[in-house]
Amino acid sequence: MKFLTNDKDVQLDVFKYSHGMPVIKELLDSKETDKELSKYNSEGKSFIDKKVLSEVVEQSIVTPSFHKYEECMDIADKDIFQLINSGGDVLETLTKLNYKLDNFLKP
Repeated sequence: MKFLTNDKDVQLDVFKYSHGMPVIKELLDSKETDKELSKYNSEGKSFIDKKVLSEVVEQSIVTPSFHKYEECMDIADKDIFQLINSGGDVLETLTKLNYKLDNFLKP
């Protein structure tokens, strides 16, 4: 995943050969991107605003999600809420929570 998202050449290929957008801001602002976008402009009219694309990349948020995500969040929320209210040992409580969640997620 790191290779796909951090390598400028790979990101440029994603942009050229798919419907994906590069996640590297410098690449969005590059001349290579301008060249690729110009291929889709009819009669010199730009239908893609690079400023908007840049803002979308900067403000994108990936919502974490995995099997049993909601249940894990409920367990963590309850344990952390109890920790805050009890004033207990943070390290000990988080260690126990980590163990509890690991066991919960095991198949």
